[in-house]
Amino acid sequence: MIETRSASRPISPRFFLPLLLLLAALLVAAAVLSGTANLLDAQILLALGGYTRDHRWLALTMEAITTAGDRDVRIALTLIALGLFAWFRQWRRAALLLGMAASGAALVSGLKALAGRARPDLLPHLDWETSASLPSGHAANGMILYLGLALLVRERMGQGPLIAVLLLVLLIGMSRVALAVHWPSDVLAGWCLGAGWALLWTLPLQQNAGPEA
Repeated sequence: MIETRSASRPISPRFFLPLLLLLAALLVAAAVLSGTANLLDAQILLALGGYTRDHRWLALTMEAITTAGDRDVRIALTLIALGLFAWFRQWRRAALLLGMAASGAALVSGLKALAGRARPDLLPHLDWETSASLPSGHAANGMILYLGLALLVRERMGQGPLIAVLLLVLLIGMSRVALAVHWPSDVLAGWCLGAGWALLWTLPLQQNAGPEA
């Protein structure tokens, strides 16, 4: 008797993590808009921002770290990475990076406009910003770019870049609070949104590790 196997496959756990991260970003945003996060936001901002303001060396360090999440830096790194992927004929990775970065930036801008949260006013800002506060663009777009790149090259370079970029993006997010230009919840929402978006866009590569066209 010939046994027939079901064509259906169990859903990979890889699908759940990005969805959980995106859900976490929504929950943080809900806590912000409901006012639940206000007290904790203010306490953390005053503690970290005040300490940074009292220590010039720390303020300069935070200013240097935050530039890694600046738009111009992200655009330059994206173009360099696209050029390298094209050079090595990694067309799928190039397409994923471009789509991930462009759509992520558009998503963050749209969410900022939708939420319309004002920047913190508890301390003088140590960086110049004009956009809305939620989510943090540096945290979200930085996570999308740096985590996305690490995932795109993980097959060839291992886990080292992944650990390094996670540390970098955590520091970028902390710098936004230290410079008093973001509430901590803005950064947390940005981290969750960016990580979820990067993982979602790199799922096809993780599911199909075949040769490039």
